[in-house]
Amino acid sequence: MATVKGYVCTLSLGGSELLRHKGVEINRDKEMNDVTTKNSGGNKEVDPGLHSWETNTIEIVRDTDDSIIPTLKSAFAAGTLLDVVFVETGGGALSETGTGYLSQWHVSVPVDNCVTITMKITGSGALS
Repeated sequence: MATVKGYVCTLSLGGSELLRHKGVEINRDKEMNDVTTKNSGGNKEVDPGLHSWETNTIEIVRDTDDSIIPTLKSAFAAGTLLDVVFVETGGGALSETGTGYLSQWHVSVPVDNCVTITMKITGSGALS
């Protein structure tokens, strides 16, 4: 049985790719609505509710990315919708696209390694 080697994640704003992807985590969630009644015998009862997703990514900043920090600051402040594309590494069949908002980000500048930006993007709508 073959294993999936990973995903390549592309983040774009206005059709332009933002950064070089280093790592990605896709989180999916489903809210559970409490429908417990007095007849539940002391056990919680739930029904499934809304779905949501978010992604946490680590991006490598290239030396040609002079505008990336101002671009992210603007997208974050303005609440600009980002296009997100996940494609299986090696050309596999798994791929998903969606849109989301930059909800958290920080820059890491280590002494002896590449500069990275870690971001959390909260999905708006479904992944397809």
